[in-house]
Amino acid sequence: QVTGAAPRVLEHAGSGVATEPSLTALPLDALEAGRVVALQLTSPHALVTQLTALLDVGAVPLVLPPGLPPGRAAETAERMGASHFVTEREGELHVQRLHDPLTLAFPGYLTCTSGTTGGTPRVYAFRTAVAEQNARAHLEALHAEDTRVIALPMSLAHSFGLVAGWLAARVSGATLLAFRDTPDPLTLLRVASQHDVDTLALTPPLARLLLKAALRKPLVVPASLRRVSVGSAAMTASELLALRALFPGADL
Repeated sequence: QVTGAAPRVLEHAGSGVATEPSLTALPLDALEAGRVVALQLTSPHALVTQLTALLDVGAVPLVLPPGLPPGRAAETAERMGASHFVTEREGELHVQRLHDPLTLAFPGYLTCTSGTTGGTPRVYAFRTAVAEQNARAHLEALHAEDTRVIALPMSLAHSFGLVAGWLAARVSGATLLAFRDTPDPLTLLRVASQHDVDTLALTPPLARLLLKAALRKPLVVPASLRRVSVGSAAMTASELLALRALFPGADL
């Protein structure tokens, strides 16, 4: 069970423009032990805030990908016995009460696959204590236990995003720089520089976009950057050597 405040989240749109977080709170009947509450939120700040609030009272959040069509997202929430389906409309939370909710005594959260391939989204359960251990192990693997600002330009709704973003910031006390949509390389570096990012997590496609941009003109790399990680798929040795040259002052 989570205790303490949610980590500080700096939220930006894909364009790099700072956005104002929603201040709407969940209804009290959603904040009950054993409730399964489905969250489909594009705002990283709102997602982190509501996740923490639900886990603090022993509820079980179900994190749905923002790209999952609304009908299929609602079906998944119903299938998992959620009592509420929470979405975002014009910067405010919209809460829909569902039928036949289940009570689930499980100290953790649920995530699901994107559902973009046409099949029924598969749901996975993660115990909070184990997920926090994974977040600490990830930071230790990067030698980033003392990180101050983490930039994660990928969706927090992804199970890895929750560990490397939300939970890594929570267990380390770091600030999390997050985006509603994946930023372009120049925007990512500009915003990372503005916020003194020291730890940057990339996916291979975003890393390749950075390398292509660097071929067109020299990139301004944040002076604060101390470590860069790339995960979720393979990269070639030549790509990794090019990344090392792009970030000469950071561990890769």
